[in-house]
Amino acid sequence: MRSLQARLGLAVVVSVVVLFAAQWLVVNQALLKLTEHYFTSRLEHDMENLLAALSFDGEGRPELAEGQTDPIFHRPFSGHYFEIHAAGQVLRSRSLWTSTLAIAALSAGSEKLTRAVGPQGQSLVLLVGGFEKRGRAVTIGVAEDYSPVAQQYRDFQWRYVFISAAALLGLILLQMWLVRLSLRPLEQMRADMQRLAQGEITQLTTVAPAEVAPLVAELNRLLTVLGQRLARSRNALGNLAHALKTPLTGFNQLLNSDELSRHAALREQLRAQSDILGRLVQRELRRARLAGSALPGQRFDAAQELPPLVDMFKKIYRDKSLEITAIIPGELRRAAEREDMLELFGNLLDNACQWAAQRVSLTVEDKAGLVFSVEDDGPGAPEAMLAQLAQRGVRADESLGGHGLGLAIAQEVVEHYGGRIGFERSPLLGGFRVWVSIPAPAPE
Repeated sequence: MRSLQARLGLAVVVSVVVLFAAQWLVVNQALLKLTEHYFTSRLEHDMENLLAALSFDGEGRPELAEGQTDPIFHRPFSGHYFEIHAAGQVLRSRSLWTSTLAIAALSAGSEKLTRAVGPQGQSLVLLVGGFEKRGRAVTIGVAEDYSPVAQQYRDFQWRYVFISAAALLGLILLQMWLVRLSLRPLEQMRADMQRLAQGEITQLTTVAPAEVAPLVAELNRLLTVLGQRLARSRNALGNLAHALKTPLTGFNQLLNSDELSRHAALREQLRAQSDILGRLVQRELRRARLAGSALPGQRFDAAQELPPLVDMFKKIYRDKSLEITAIIPGELRRAAEREDMLELFGNLLDNACQWAAQRVSLTVEDKAGLVFSVEDDGPGAPEAMLAQLAQRGVRADESLGGHGLGLAIAQEVVEHYGGRIGFERSPLLGGFRVWVSIPAPAPE
């Protein structure tokens, strides 16, 4: 139950069901009380008429005056019955035929409402009352057939259940729709987060419910801060490389001075170290230039970004007259930061161009993720080093000598995106081949 919509939906369903169940109980009890009151009122009226019609003859025997009782009591099994106990005798309605109500004597002023079984198995409502008339105790029981009313009540119950069930279902569906409608802004936020991960947008939509608007604002602020920090880091990297370039230039001038000419071995050692530092500075300058400004969530358009990059390397290595071919599918856009991808492709192409004799090939495949390879016709790397690079935790700059730094940077970028990078001998050009596979972001 991690879904907020499921929780709210369950709460709505439970509350509506409880509400309808409580309503059913209240209505059912109200109808029973109303029916009981209705029958009690009718039976009390019949009881009063019978008491008024009751008299005693000269010998003290009870009798009912002719014409003062309801004719319905004279029709056999009419559904209306009475039984009177007085002076040790029993008077019964003709409607009972040979049956009895079997009532018990009650003291004067007492009254009791019960259920009984009448002639032909009828369900009766029986009201028994105790009276005193002319100094004699009288008990009168009046009954009425409850079966027709019970049948109507059952019919009403079924109709009420059907209508209530339909209303309950409709209300639940309405409430579920309202819940879904209320949570639609959160669905929009979820879609925006996925689009952000895919690189389609750089900020979340600020139009959000008041409950989550602070969260959206904070996320957007963090995205902005992260972008600014990344830009400052890359600018600082470029500034540092530029700052080191001037002292290195002066250092190289000192190496050519006459004072060091007498120490040829020392000068050569210093010159070798200076060359290494110079290459590092140049590489970092190129890295900073390729990186540029950083925008979080940007999409990398390979078909648009890679051709200018390839043309740039053709100009950089024009002295070698390299043939750089690039196979790039059109409209190939992937969720990755543009600067990271330019850094990845730039380092791999730069490495290939440095060691290539005549040809460099870049092949980008049209797949779900970003899959490509860079290969050259240079000397390549020994098989032992290639096997060592396949081992987990081994960095390229620790194994491949001159190949190492650019490939190490490429490894870092690929690992950052959860991808894989491989090094092997090129089956096409015979030199060094690097293949990269970066998976597409998993859908939310």
